[in-house]
Amino acid sequence: MDGFEVSTDLVTAAGRAAGRAAGALVGLDVSDPLREIAAALPGSRSAAAAGSDPVISTALAALGERVRRQSDALTASARAYLDAEAAGVPAGPA
Repeated sequence: MDGFEVSTDLVTAAGRAAGRAAGALVGLDVSDPLREIAAALPGSRSAAAAGSDPVISTALAALGERVRRQSDALTASARAYLDAEAAGVPAGPA
């Protein structure tokens, strides 16, 4: 066997799913629930953890960007396989 089959539909679907997850992560606002925790449990470890809202929001946004890059890579890979197939060129790993 000198090649392999790539289900571009699955790769494309994975890219779209990752794109949706990235959008959700980047747009996730946890500030209100964290403030409620801090107000409900003053002086507790939970309140202290809730006070790290900017850190949590920054981490979620960074994760969202990493997932977005993965989404873009999956989409580009599927496109490369489809383009190669259309051109009649054997596609290697994209």
